[in-house]
Order: sequence, then C-alpha cells, then structure tokens
Amino acid sequence: MDILIGWARDTLGSPEFTALIIATFTTAVTALVGWVGLVVRRNILRQLDERELALLRQIASIAVTYVEQTYRDLDGPARLAKAQEAADALLASYGLRVTSEQLRAVIEAAVYTETTKGLVPLELAP
Repeated sequence: MDILIGWARDTLGSPEFTALIIATFTTAVTALVGWVGLVVRRNILRQLDERELALLRQIASIAVTYVEQTYRDLDGPARLAKAQEAADALLASYGLRVTSEQLRAVIEAAVYTETTKGLVPLELAP
C-alpha cells in the first residue's frame, strides 16, 4: 500500500502530470468556446431583422421581375433557378446570407404577388 501511495504522490505531483492536466483542460475549454461561438453564429445568421427581411423581399421581387422579362421562354423550374441565381448575386452584394429554403420561399411569395398583383380573392370558386 505504501508503494501505491508513493507512486500516486510522485506521479500526480509531478510537473509532467500537471502540464498534462493543464493542456487537457485548455483543449476542452477551447473546443467548448468554439462550439458555443459556432452555435451563436448560426442562430444569428438564421434570424433576420425587419430591415434585412424587407431588403430580401425587395431583392426577390426584383429577381422575379428580371426573370419574367428576360427568360420568358423558360419553364417554371428553370425560371425559379434563374431567379435564385439573380437574387443570390444581389444578396451577396449586400452581404446578406440566407438559406436556399428561405430564398426559395421569398421568391415564391414574390411570384405569387406578381401573378396576382397582390389581390386576394374574397370568395373561393366552387
């Protein structure tokens, strides 16, 4: 038993063991802080404020109008792809980042507004 206690005291009290504990702790804290920063950054990028959302809607509307005038001969999915490309280019120039799903939803809403001219039917047809 004395041998075990002596070994533990010598090993656990050694400068090498202390350096190992400090390095392990530092690595764990660095990884944790990096992970928290990544999660916070992702949440910030997903949440758009009112100004950015208004800009996104304007860009989608511009992209839809551009594609409707320029690519009349293309079918719906191809025009959607062209509108997404045009909107992506404009968004990049403003430094605004959105997911492809968010961009598609806003473009589809702009297409709906463009085709209905903002009118909502009062009654549904039978």
